[in-house]
Amino acid sequence: MKRIGGLLLVILGLAVASFGVFCAITAEDSTVVSVSVPGGQSQFIYTEPGVLSLAAETVTVTLSAPEGNVQWALATTKDAELYVGDASATKVVGLEAWDKAKVETLQGTEEARKVIEQAGHSDTGLDITHSDLWLKAGSGEKSVTAELTPDVTFEQSLIATTSTGTAPDLTLQWTRTVGVANPVPVIAMGVLIALIGTLLILNARQASKARMSARRIRARRELSEAETSILPKYDDRADTNATTGGAYGAAILPAANTELREPPLRGEDRLIIPVAEEAAAEGGGGESTPQAGKAEAEAPKNSQTRADQAEEEQDWRSLWSFSWGTPFQKGNDNA
Repeated sequence: MKRIGGLLLVILGLAVASFGVFCAITAEDSTVVSVSVPGGQSQFIYTEPGVLSLAAETVTVTLSAPEGNVQWALATTKDAELYVGDASATKVVGLEAWDKAKVETLQGTEEARKVIEQAGHSDTGLDITHSDLWLKAGSGEKSVTAELTPDVTFEQSLIATTSTGTAPDLTLQWTRTVGVANPVPVIAMGVLIALIGTLLILNARQASKARMSARRIRARRELSEAETSILPKYDDRADTNATTGGAYGAAILPAANTELREPPLRGEDRLIIPVAEEAAAEGGGGESTPQAGKAEAEAPKNSQTRADQAEEEQDWRSLWSFSWGTPFQKGNDNA
């Protein structure tokens, strides 16, 4: 279980660390927001207060037209609306998305439209740059670009037109500074998770090795106990037979060493003893010796002594029997 959990943590940690590295590589500290508004059939184009500083403090304004001198001016919102009056105009009121502007079209009055058209068809053409109502102003042939930093302490608006009395196309572009999160904590967290997973895997591996080692030790112990509890029968009969030459039992020397115990007798060590009859024959046949006469004289005395001993023994037996002889003697009537 630890191994699976550790593997999952390693994968998760590597994924988090990789995401942090990817964010660090691809993150941008700034992004560009750009919207374009066509002038269309309007005579003026202007912005509501706050639009110029909608995405950033500084805005790049680009105005373009197919013909004529493109003119622009930065003024208070009130002065810009007064200058437009009842003429037809396109009003930029905000952003619908980061790449699309929200606009309103003001139709104006026919009388005001005719006045602007007459000014546009004059020899000098329509010129708004010389008015003393503007904070800033500028112009350019067919296109003009200006970088503006409006003051947010009061309402300001951009107004633009051409010398022919038609509204130019407007492009607003902001460079936004994006606060990019520091990717180092994300990378460190991923590395830490991966290390924890690695430690779990190593711990599981060591535990597995310990279990295998304990299993081997237990198997060896069980095998050792089995071998010592059941001993094979040892028969030394064959060895004894080989060493003793077939002579079993206690012996000073085994029978196999008979040649050492009974070595052959040398001729000079032999002792020849004559037989008694041969010795008597050699002694002179019927002649008696003094020892023989003495033995014959003592023979009657010895037989008398044996008779006396038998009589005494029979007298002793009479003490516990009423008749001579024991009850167990064969042929006794008292038995």
